Amino acid sequence: MRLLFLSSMLLMIFGANIFSQSVENNSTEKKLNFHLKVNHTTNSLFLGRSDSIETPYYGAEFGIAHKSGLYINAGLQYYPGRVDNKIDEYALTAGYNFAIIKDKLTSGLSYARTFYNDYSTQVTSEIQGVATWDISLDLSVFRAGLSTTANFGQSTDVLVSPSIGRDFSFEKVLGGSVTVGPTVTVSSGSQKLYALYKVKRTAKLRKQKVKGTPKTESSYDLFKVQDVSLSVPASFTYKKIVFTITPTYDMPQNTTAGDFTSFPFSVDFALQFNF
Repeated sequence: MRLLFLSSMLLMIFGANIFSQSVENNSTEKKLNFHLKVNHTTNSLFLGRSDSIETPYYGAEFGIAHKSGLYINAGLQYYPGRVDNKIDEYALTAGYNFAIIKDKLTSGLSYARTFYNDYSTQVTSEIQGVATWDISLDLSVFRAGLSTTANFGQSTDVLVSPSIGRDFSFEKVLGGSVTVGPTVTVSSGSQKLYALYKVKRTAKLRKQKVKGTPKTESSYDLFKVQDVSLSVPASFTYKKIVFTITPTYDMPQNTTAGDFTSFPFSVDFALQFNF
């Protein structure tokens, strides 16, 4: 399934790249752009599920983007509240963003390879790879999007997440600009990898390795609504510096006994330098 998904993504990238080059072949913008981003998130959440306690972390990311839409990012996450394994997640991401209808209909494809410590109890620690296809339609009055994600590991989950929102822009604010974009997202899919995380978590806390693929409850195999989230990202852009605050409230759906859902609120603070 992973090979089929990645093959389809490559075909879509190839076709979209030809289309994009034919439409915007005369562009004179800089060929390569770089960014460095640091962020702090108050709680690590996945579809409204978390660890047994609130888990704040810091992140850092460096990225290179080509004017064609191709990009590659490298990042890591640091968990200050842990005794050991403070740097727990590393990720390498490659993707391609393109416009189908300029300033109206945009899309993107990406694949991320994630790495965790052997005894990581992070809620996403059973996910080894993430393939994503996004599409967004901006009609000024509102913005509609659809994200389709395949999470790979000892099993495979597919998530489909439609969203709707609206962006409000304000120019000439302290010499820069402000954008606020309240968004509602509904995520549906299976949760087989999350079920594996729950089964392995106790053994990992004891520094014990789990061999093979443990059995999990069959209810996690079903495709169903997993989360409804409300986020209100607000960004301030000054020249090549972007500061963003994103509060998010999750309402996990179809939870099962043992799911940790007591801390559904998080705030992400991010500072990005473009050069």
